[in-house]
Amino acid sequence: MTHKERQCRELWGAIVKRRDRQCILSGSTYQLEAHHLFLKSQGNWKILFDPDYGVTLDQNFHIEAHGIDREEIFERIIRIILQEDEERALKILKHKNEPKKSQVINPPFPIIYQRLKEQLNQIEQTAWMDEY
Repeated sequence: MTHKERQCRELWGAIVKRRDRQCILSGSTYQLEAHHLFLKSQGNWKILFDPDYGVTLDQNFHIEAHGIDREEIFERIIRIILQEDEERALKILKHKNEPKKSQVINPPFPIIYQRLKEQLNQIEQTAWMDEY
């Protein structure tokens, strides 16, 4: 993994956790982790680095989300997202039902990084304004 890819992954996780602020399944604010709704090996980089395709889970649910009950956890997550953001839920479900495409070999990490940085700044500005 390159340095820029690592930075992109860290920014993606920060955006997802900052947006959700808690585990979307348990409401816990302890040991939070950003979870990709689609396996990294199955998606393309556009999905991998789009925060819409991620959720915040606590460590226990994150482990479950990668276990035997993966589909059950996915369905619970979709039901919750559907209540909060129907457009996002439909976007996720559309991707789930599309045929899988091969991964782009050389994602443009500097461009991805810049876009993620802008998204994080926007979320932080909105959160700051919400506090006052």
